[in-house]
Amino acid sequence: MINLMVYGACLTPFILAKMLTDANRSNNGLTEVVPRGTLRGWLDHYLWFGETPAETKTNKRYKRGGKKKMKEKHLKTLRDAIMDDPNLHLDELRAIMYGTYQKHWSCKTIWKYITDKKDGLNMSLQVITMSAVQASEYERMIYKNTLSAFDDSTAFMFVDETCVGRNDSRRRRCWSQRGTPPTQKGVFKDDEFDGEVYTMIGVVDINGFISQCCVPVPRKSSQTDSNVMHGTITQDYFVNWVDSILCKEIRRRVDLGMSTPVVVMDNASVHKHARIRKLIVDAGGELVWTAAYSPDLNPIERCFNQYKTFLKTYKWLYPNQLERHYAALTSVSRDNMINYYNGQALESCIQNVPNKCSSVSQKRKRSNYVAAMLSATS
Repeated sequence: MINLMVYGACLTPFILAKMLTDANRSNNGLTEVVPRGTLRGWLDHYLWFGETPAETKTNKRYKRGGKKKMKEKHLKTLRDAIMDDPNLHLDELRAIMYGTYQKHWSCKTIWKYITDKKDGLNMSLQVITMSAVQASEYERMIYKNTLSAFDDSTAFMFVDETCVGRNDSRRRRCWSQRGTPPTQKGVFKDDEFDGEVYTMIGVVDINGFISQCCVPVPRKSSQTDSNVMHGTITQDYFVNWVDSILCKEIRRRVDLGMSTPVVVMDNASVHKHARIRKLIVDAGGELVWTAAYSPDLNPIERCFNQYKTFLKTYKWLYPNQLERHYAALTSVSRDNMINYYNGQALESCIQNVPNKCSSVSQKRKRSNYVAAMLSATS
Protein backbone atom coordinates (compact mmCIF):
# COMPACT_ATOMS: atom_id res chain seq x y z
CA MET A 1 0.00 0.00 0.00
CA ILE A 2 1.35 3.39 -0.96
CA ASN A 3 -0.09 6.86 -1.10
CA LEU A 4 -1.46 7.97 -4.46
CA MET A 5 0.66 11.14 -4.44
CA VAL A 6 3.89 9.17 -3.96
CA TYR A 7 3.20 6.72 -6.77
CA GLY A 8 1.96 9.52 -9.02
CA ALA A 9 5.43 11.04 -9.16
CA CYS A 10 6.35 8.53 -11.88
CA LEU A 11 3.25 9.36 -13.99
CA THR A 12 2.67 12.28 -16.29
CA PRO A 13 0.92 15.24 -14.61
CA PHE A 14 -2.01 14.95 -16.98
CA ILE A 15 -2.69 11.29 -16.19
CA LEU A 16 -2.17 11.89 -12.46
CA ALA A 17 -4.57 14.82 -12.42
CA LYS A 18 -7.28 12.84 -14.15
CA MET A 19 -6.83 9.87 -11.81
CA LEU A 20 -6.91 12.10 -8.73
CA THR A 21 -10.05 13.80 -9.95
CA ASP A 22 -11.78 10.50 -10.69
CA ALA A 23 -10.68 8.97 -7.38
CA ASN A 24 -11.91 11.97 -5.37
CA ARG A 25 -15.18 12.06 -7.29
CA SER A 26 -15.77 8.39 -6.61
CA ASN A 27 -15.03 8.76 -2.91
CA ASN A 28 -16.81 12.09 -2.28
CA GLY A 29 -13.55 14.02 -2.19
CA LEU A 30 -11.95 11.87 0.51
CA THR A 31 -8.26 11.03 0.19
CA GLU A 32 -7.33 7.40 0.82
CA VAL A 33 -4.42 5.04 0.40
CA VAL A 34 -4.58 3.07 -2.89
CA PRO A 35 -2.85 -0.30 -3.44
CA ARG A 36 0.04 -0.36 -5.88
CA GLY A 37 -1.69 -3.04 -8.01
CA THR A 38 -4.77 -0.87 -8.39
CA LEU A 39 -2.69 2.09 -9.54
CA ARG A 40 -0.86 -0.13 -12.00
CA GLY A 41 -4.19 -1.29 -13.37
CA TRP A 42 -5.40 2.30 -13.69
CA LEU A 43 -2.29 3.25 -15.64
CA ASP A 44 -2.50 0.23 -17.94
CA HIS A 45 -6.17 0.97 -18.56
CA TYR A 46 -5.38 4.55 -19.50
CA LEU A 47 -2.53 3.59 -21.80
CA TRP A 48 -4.73 1.00 -23.51
CA PHE A 49 -8.06 2.82 -23.76
CA GLY A 50 -6.94 6.46 -23.63
CA GLU A 51 -9.13 7.31 -20.63
CA THR A 52 -9.33 6.54 -16.92
CA PRO A 53 -11.38 3.63 -15.58
CA ALA A 54 -13.96 6.04 -14.14
CA GLU A 55 -14.47 7.68 -17.54
CA THR A 56 -14.88 4.30 -19.18
CA LYS A 57 -17.47 3.31 -16.58
CA THR A 58 -19.32 6.59 -17.03
CA ASN A 59 -19.33 6.59 -20.81
CA LYS A 60 -20.15 2.87 -21.09
CA ARG A 61 -18.91 2.88 -24.65
CA TYR A 62 -17.10 -0.44 -24.41
CA LYS A 63 -18.69 -3.75 -23.73
CA ARG A 64 -16.77 -6.10 -21.55
CA GLY A 65 -14.12 -7.79 -23.72
CA GLY A 66 -14.67 -5.45 -26.69
CA LYS A 67 -16.95 -5.48 -29.70
CA LYS A 68 -18.45 -8.76 -30.91
CA LYS A 69 -18.94 -8.16 -34.63
CA MET A 70 -16.83 -7.10 -37.57
CA LYS A 71 -17.85 -5.53 -40.86
CA GLU A 72 -16.40 -6.31 -44.26
CA LYS A 73 -13.88 -3.46 -44.05
CA HIS A 74 -12.69 -4.76 -40.68
CA LEU A 75 -12.20 -8.25 -42.11
CA LYS A 76 -10.24 -6.79 -45.02
CA THR A 77 -7.91 -4.96 -42.63
CA LEU A 78 -7.50 -8.13 -40.55
CA ARG A 79 -6.76 -10.20 -43.67
CA ASP A 80 -4.20 -7.67 -44.93
CA ALA A 81 -2.44 -7.60 -41.56
CA ILE A 82 -2.18 -11.41 -41.51
CA MET A 83 -0.98 -11.60 -45.11
CA ASP A 84 1.71 -9.00 -44.39
CA ASP A 85 2.94 -10.91 -41.32
CA PRO A 86 1.41 -14.37 -40.67
CA ASN A 87 3.39 -14.69 -37.41
CA LEU A 88 1.36 -12.05 -35.56
CA HIS A 89 -0.23 -13.03 -32.24
CA LEU A 90 -3.83 -12.22 -31.38
CA ASP A 91 -2.93 -9.33 -29.09
CA GLU A 92 -0.79 -7.82 -31.85
CA LEU A 93 -3.66 -8.11 -34.31
CA ARG A 94 -5.90 -6.50 -31.73
CA ALA A 95 -3.51 -3.56 -31.43
CA ILE A 96 -3.45 -3.14 -35.21
CA MET A 97 -7.24 -3.11 -35.38
CA TYR A 98 -7.43 -0.52 -32.59
CA GLY A 99 -4.78 1.63 -34.26
CA THR A 100 -6.75 1.57 -37.52
CA TYR A 101 -10.34 2.04 -36.32
CA GLN A 102 -9.98 3.20 -32.68
CA LYS A 103 -12.27 0.32 -31.72
CA HIS A 104 -11.66 -2.63 -29.47
CA TRP A 105 -12.27 -6.29 -30.27
CA SER A 106 -11.45 -9.07 -27.86
CA CYS A 107 -8.87 -11.68 -28.79
CA LYS A 108 -11.63 -14.27 -28.71
CA THR A 109 -13.63 -12.33 -31.31
CA ILE A 110 -10.57 -11.90 -33.53
CA TRP A 111 -9.87 -15.64 -33.28
CA LYS A 112 -13.46 -16.39 -34.19
CA TYR A 113 -13.39 -14.27 -37.34
CA ILE A 114 -9.99 -15.62 -38.40
CA THR A 115 -11.09 -19.26 -38.15
CA ASP A 116 -14.77 -19.00 -39.11
CA LYS A 117 -15.44 -20.73 -42.43
CA LYS A 118 -18.65 -18.91 -43.28
CA ASP A 119 -18.35 -15.33 -42.07
CA GLY A 120 -14.62 -15.12 -41.40
CA LEU A 121 -11.27 -15.64 -43.12
CA ASN A 122 -11.32 -19.47 -42.96
CA MET A 123 -7.74 -19.69 -41.66
CA SER A 124 -6.16 -21.99 -39.09
CA LEU A 125 -3.02 -21.89 -36.95
CA GLN A 126 -0.59 -24.38 -38.48
CA VAL A 127 2.97 -25.54 -37.96
CA ILE A 128 5.47 -23.67 -40.14
CA THR A 129 7.38 -25.75 -42.68
CA MET A 130 10.80 -24.19 -43.17
CA SER A 131 12.12 -24.16 -46.74
CA ALA A 132 15.71 -23.41 -47.65
CA VAL A 133 16.53 -20.27 -49.58
CA GLN A 134 19.10 -22.30 -51.51
CA ALA A 135 16.40 -24.59 -52.94
CA SER A 136 16.15 -24.32 -56.71
CA GLU A 137 12.70 -24.35 -58.28
CA TYR A 138 14.25 -25.66 -61.47
CA GLU A 139 15.78 -28.67 -59.66
CA ARG A 140 12.49 -29.31 -57.86
CA MET A 141 10.64 -29.29 -61.17
CA ILE A 142 13.13 -31.75 -62.71
CA TYR A 143 12.79 -34.05 -59.70
CA LYS A 144 8.99 -34.06 -59.91
CA ASN A 145 9.10 -34.73 -63.64
CA THR A 146 11.48 -37.62 -63.02
CA LEU A 147 9.10 -39.21 -60.52
CA SER A 148 6.16 -38.77 -62.88
CA ALA A 149 8.05 -40.71 -65.57
CA PHE A 150 7.56 -43.96 -63.63
CA ASP A 151 4.18 -45.64 -64.03
CA ASP A 152 4.19 -47.89 -60.97
CA SER A 153 3.91 -46.12 -57.61
CA THR A 154 4.79 -49.36 -55.77
CA ALA A 155 8.31 -49.32 -57.24
CA PHE A 156 9.58 -46.36 -55.20
CA MET A 157 11.90 -46.90 -52.22
CA PHE A 158 12.69 -43.67 -50.36
CA VAL A 159 15.90 -43.68 -48.30
CA ASP A 160 17.12 -41.27 -45.63
CA GLU A 161 18.56 -41.06 -42.11
CA THR A 162 17.20 -39.59 -38.89
CA CYS A 163 18.68 -39.07 -35.45
CA VAL A 164 16.70 -40.36 -32.48
CA GLY A 165 17.61 -38.75 -29.15
CA ARG A 166 16.43 -39.44 -25.63
CA ASN A 167 13.83 -36.68 -25.86
CA ASP A 168 12.28 -38.37 -28.90
CA SER A 169 11.18 -41.28 -26.72
CA ARG A 170 10.55 -39.35 -23.52
CA ARG A 171 7.42 -37.55 -22.41
CA ARG A 172 8.48 -34.06 -21.44
CA ARG A 173 5.26 -33.02 -19.69
CA CYS A 174 3.13 -34.36 -16.87
CA TRP A 175 0.25 -33.18 -14.66
CA SER A 176 1.16 -31.32 -11.50
CA GLN A 177 -0.37 -28.89 -9.03
CA ARG A 178 -0.10 -25.25 -10.01
CA GLY A 179 3.03 -23.68 -8.61
CA THR A 180 4.70 -27.07 -8.08
CA PRO A 181 7.21 -27.89 -10.85
CA PRO A 182 7.24 -31.65 -11.55
CA THR A 183 10.50 -33.57 -11.18
CA GLN A 184 11.35 -37.17 -11.95
CA LYS A 185 14.34 -39.24 -10.94
CA GLY A 186 16.43 -40.80 -13.69
CA VAL A 187 19.85 -42.32 -14.19
CA PHE A 188 22.07 -40.04 -16.24
CA LYS A 189 24.37 -42.30 -18.25
CA ASP A 190 26.34 -42.17 -21.46
CA ASP A 191 26.78 -45.85 -22.32
CA GLU A 192 25.29 -47.08 -25.53
CA PHE A 193 23.45 -50.00 -24.03
CA ASP A 194 20.42 -47.91 -23.11
CA GLY A 195 19.79 -47.67 -26.88
CA GLU A 196 18.04 -44.31 -26.58
CA VAL A 197 20.43 -42.31 -28.77
CA TYR A 198 20.97 -43.65 -32.26
CA THR A 199 20.80 -42.83 -35.94
CA MET A 200 18.43 -44.86 -38.09
CA ILE A 201 18.80 -45.56 -41.78
CA GLY A 202 15.21 -45.83 -42.98
CA VAL A 203 13.55 -47.08 -46.15
CA VAL A 204 9.85 -46.75 -47.03
CA ASP A 205 7.72 -47.87 -49.93
CA ILE A 206 3.98 -47.78 -50.66
CA ASN A 207 3.32 -50.05 -47.65
CA GLY A 208 5.34 -48.08 -45.08
CA PHE A 209 8.71 -48.84 -43.53
CA ILE A 210 10.64 -51.82 -44.91
CA SER A 211 11.63 -53.22 -41.52
CA GLN A 212 14.42 -55.49 -42.76
CA CYS A 213 16.17 -52.45 -44.27
CA CYS A 214 15.77 -50.03 -41.33
CA VAL A 215 18.94 -50.21 -39.25
CA PRO A 216 19.48 -48.33 -35.97
CA VAL A 217 23.10 -47.30 -35.43
CA PRO A 218 23.78 -46.65 -31.70
CA ARG A 219 26.00 -43.80 -30.62
CA LYS A 220 29.50 -44.64 -29.41
CA SER A 221 29.69 -45.00 -25.64
CA SER A 222 33.08 -43.28 -25.44
CA GLN A 223 36.07 -42.29 -27.51
CA THR A 224 37.62 -45.70 -26.86
CA ASP A 225 34.59 -47.61 -28.16
CA SER A 226 36.00 -49.85 -30.92
CA ASN A 227 32.71 -51.41 -32.02
CA VAL A 228 32.46 -50.75 -35.78
CA MET A 229 28.64 -50.96 -35.58
CA HIS A 230 28.52 -47.91 -33.31
CA GLY A 231 29.02 -44.26 -34.15
CA THR A 232 27.85 -41.94 -36.91
CA ILE A 233 26.95 -42.93 -40.46
CA THR A 234 29.89 -42.33 -42.77
CA GLN A 235 30.25 -42.91 -46.51
CA ASP A 236 31.92 -46.30 -45.95
CA TYR A 237 29.22 -47.38 -43.52
CA PHE A 238 26.49 -46.31 -45.93
CA VAL A 239 28.11 -48.11 -48.87
CA ASN A 240 28.31 -51.32 -46.81
CA TRP A 241 24.63 -50.92 -45.87
CA VAL A 242 23.64 -50.44 -49.51
CA ASP A 243 25.66 -53.47 -50.58
CA SER A 244 24.56 -55.86 -47.83
CA ILE A 245 20.98 -54.78 -47.05
CA LEU A 246 19.43 -52.47 -49.64
CA CYS A 247 20.69 -54.37 -52.69
CA LYS A 248 19.54 -57.63 -51.12
CA GLU A 249 15.98 -56.23 -50.93
CA ILE A 250 16.23 -54.95 -54.51
CA ARG A 251 17.29 -58.38 -55.80
CA ARG A 252 14.49 -60.04 -53.85
CA ARG A 253 11.90 -57.80 -55.53
CA VAL A 254 13.41 -58.39 -58.98
CA ASP A 255 13.35 -62.17 -58.44
CA LEU A 256 9.66 -61.97 -57.48
CA GLY A 257 8.88 -60.26 -60.78
CA MET A 258 7.95 -56.94 -59.19
CA SER A 259 8.45 -53.61 -60.95
CA THR A 260 12.01 -52.34 -61.20
CA PRO A 261 12.77 -50.78 -57.80
CA VAL A 262 13.42 -47.03 -57.92
CA VAL A 263 15.61 -45.88 -55.03
CA VAL A 264 15.15 -42.21 -54.12
CA MET A 265 17.59 -40.46 -51.80
CA ASP A 266 18.87 -36.94 -51.20
CA ASN A 267 22.29 -35.64 -52.21
CA ALA A 268 23.87 -35.76 -48.74
CA SER A 269 27.61 -36.26 -48.71
CA VAL A 270 27.32 -39.80 -47.28
CA HIS A 271 25.17 -40.77 -50.29
CA LYS A 272 27.60 -39.47 -52.90
CA HIS A 273 30.06 -42.38 -52.95
CA ALA A 274 30.93 -43.42 -56.49
CA ARG A 275 30.01 -47.07 -55.86
CA ILE A 276 26.43 -46.48 -54.72
CA ARG A 277 24.83 -46.03 -58.15
CA LYS A 278 26.72 -48.99 -59.57
CA LEU A 279 25.64 -51.26 -56.69
CA ILE A 280 21.98 -50.32 -57.10
CA VAL A 281 21.98 -50.67 -60.89
CA ASP A 282 23.82 -54.01 -60.77
CA ALA A 283 21.21 -55.30 -58.33
CA GLY A 284 18.45 -54.45 -60.83
CA GLY A 285 17.24 -51.08 -59.55
CA GLU A 286 17.39 -47.41 -60.51
CA LEU A 287 18.63 -44.41 -58.54
CA VAL A 288 16.98 -40.98 -58.42
CA TRP A 289 18.39 -37.98 -56.54
CA THR A 290 15.99 -35.57 -54.88
CA ALA A 291 16.24 -31.83 -55.40
CA ALA A 292 18.77 -30.12 -53.15
CA TYR A 293 17.44 -28.58 -49.92
CA SER A 294 13.99 -30.08 -50.49
CA PRO A 295 13.14 -32.49 -47.66
CA ASP A 296 9.45 -31.68 -48.15
CA LEU A 297 9.57 -33.67 -51.41
CA ASN A 298 10.64 -36.86 -49.64
CA PRO A 299 7.71 -38.70 -47.98
CA ILE A 300 10.05 -40.49 -45.58
CA GLU A 301 10.41 -37.28 -43.55
CA ARG A 302 6.75 -37.53 -42.54
CA CYS A 303 7.24 -41.21 -41.76
CA PHE A 304 10.07 -40.32 -39.39
CA ASN A 305 7.70 -37.97 -37.58
CA GLN A 306 5.20 -40.81 -37.08
CA TYR A 307 8.00 -43.12 -35.98
CA LYS A 308 9.19 -40.74 -33.25
CA THR A 309 5.64 -40.03 -32.12
CA PHE A 310 5.12 -43.76 -31.61
CA LEU A 311 8.34 -44.02 -29.59
CA LYS A 312 7.12 -41.33 -27.23
CA THR A 313 3.53 -42.55 -26.98
CA TYR A 314 4.09 -46.26 -26.38
CA LYS A 315 7.28 -46.27 -24.33
CA TRP A 316 5.30 -47.75 -21.42
CA LEU A 317 4.24 -50.68 -23.62
CA TYR A 318 7.74 -51.53 -24.91
CA PRO A 319 10.38 -51.03 -22.19
CA ASN A 320 13.04 -52.54 -24.45
CA GLN A 321 14.30 -49.99 -26.96
CA LEU A 322 14.87 -52.51 -29.76
CA GLU A 323 11.35 -53.90 -29.43
CA ARG A 324 10.01 -50.35 -29.40
CA HIS A 325 11.97 -49.60 -32.57
CA TYR A 326 10.46 -52.50 -34.50
CA ALA A 327 6.98 -51.71 -33.18
CA ALA A 328 7.35 -48.07 -34.25
CA LEU A 329 8.20 -49.18 -37.78
CA THR A 330 4.64 -50.53 -38.05
CA SER A 331 3.13 -47.14 -37.17
CA VAL A 332 3.19 -46.02 -40.83
CA SER A 333 0.40 -47.73 -42.74
CA ARG A 334 -0.31 -48.11 -46.44
CA ASP A 335 -3.02 -45.45 -46.18
CA ASN A 336 -0.52 -43.03 -44.65
CA MET A 337 1.84 -43.52 -47.57
CA ILE A 338 -0.98 -43.07 -50.08
CA ASN A 339 -1.84 -39.76 -48.40
CA TYR A 340 1.82 -38.67 -48.59
CA TYR A 341 2.07 -39.67 -52.26
CA ASN A 342 -1.07 -37.67 -53.06
CA GLY A 343 -0.04 -34.76 -50.83
CA GLN A 344 0.23 -31.15 -51.83
CA ALA A 345 4.05 -31.13 -51.70
CA LEU A 346 4.47 -33.73 -54.44
CA GLU A 347 1.60 -32.25 -56.49
CA SER A 348 0.46 -35.71 -57.65
CA CYS A 349 3.70 -36.30 -59.56
CA ILE A 350 3.64 -39.99 -58.51
CA GLN A 351 1.50 -41.82 -61.02
CA ASN A 352 -1.11 -44.56 -60.50
CA VAL A 353 -1.34 -44.29 -56.72
CA PRO A 354 -3.80 -46.96 -55.48
CA ASN A 355 -6.91 -46.17 -53.49
CA LYS A 356 -6.92 -46.29 -49.72
CA CYS A 357 -8.34 -49.17 -47.72
CA SER A 358 -12.05 -49.11 -46.92
CA SER A 359 -13.27 -47.74 -43.61
CA VAL A 360 -14.36 -51.25 -42.57
CA SER A 361 -10.88 -52.67 -42.97
CA GLN A 362 -9.42 -49.65 -41.18
CA LYS A 363 -11.71 -50.22 -38.19
CA ARG A 364 -10.77 -53.91 -38.20
CA LYS A 365 -7.08 -52.99 -38.18
CA ARG A 366 -7.57 -50.59 -35.27
CA SER A 367 -9.53 -53.14 -33.26
CA ASN A 368 -6.86 -55.79 -33.85
CA TYR A 369 -4.19 -53.32 -32.78
CA VAL A 370 -6.02 -52.47 -29.57
CA ALA A 371 -6.49 -56.17 -28.84
CA ALA A 372 -2.76 -56.75 -29.33
CA MET A 373 -1.96 -53.91 -26.92
CA LEU A 374 -4.28 -55.30 -24.28
CA SER A 375 -2.84 -58.81 -24.62
CA ALA A 376 0.68 -57.41 -24.34
CA THR A 377 -0.11 -55.68 -21.06
CA SER A 378 -1.94 -58.66 -19.54
